Amino acid sequence: MSSRPAATKARAKGANNTPDAPSTSTSPPAARTRSKRGEGRQLREEILAAAESIVVETGTVEKVTTRAVAQRVGCSSPSIYLHFPDRASMLFAMCELQFSHLGEALSNAINGIDDPVDRLLETGRAYARFALDHPQQYRTMMMDVIAGVSYDRTLEEMRADLGFDIVVQAITDGIASGALAPTEPLLAAFAIWAHVHGVVSIFIAKPHADWGDPADLIDFALRQGIDGLRSR
Repeated sequence: MSSRPAATKARAKGANNTPDAPSTSTSPPAARTRSKRGEGRQLREEILAAAESIVVETGTVEKVTTRAVAQRVGCSSPSIYLHFPDRASMLFAMCELQFSHLGEALSNAINGIDDPVDRLLETGRAYARFALDHPQQYRTMMMDVIAGVSYDRTLEEMRADLGFDIVVQAITDGIASGALAPTEPLLAAFAIWAHVHGVVSIFIAKPHADWGDPADLIDFALRQGIDGLRSR
């Protein structure tokens, strides 16, 4: 999957304007053994895991400060800056990791499925499952200022994000087979994504409303979108 935009771009648009707030805990950070040669990657992974856990627990990236992450990992703030030059780059890396997990989920969902329309359906369902199973991560990825900066990109640049390549290929194959009408595959993929993203965003933003079974609404939205692409 493609890398997220540079942290300097994020700063220019205000993604890094949140200062490190004092930690709410009065306990000193647990002592962490100094990393041995070659263990820097492990510390980087621990930093990202700590950032994600704070998002899950608090429901917002505003609580993800370098100080809070350092305290949770048990390292010093300067140790974090060895891996991430600023808070924005740490948050982008956290989102990038989630996008890679999403890409794996979509690839696994369509494994062995030849029919392009069935692939579209399963891709949409897998995308929705990932979003609803990871609501706070998805909110951070796609529904706040981090996402706004991340997706200041053209549709073509987004092909490697969000499983777009998988959807574009399914639509291309559907057109070739005659199941779908000739159209621009990338725009059609964007429209299908918009259907699913809209539904899961409603569920995540208003989790206590009586929406019924999410799977039913997701399938309805998917089929409506796909039916609009079919050959007449």
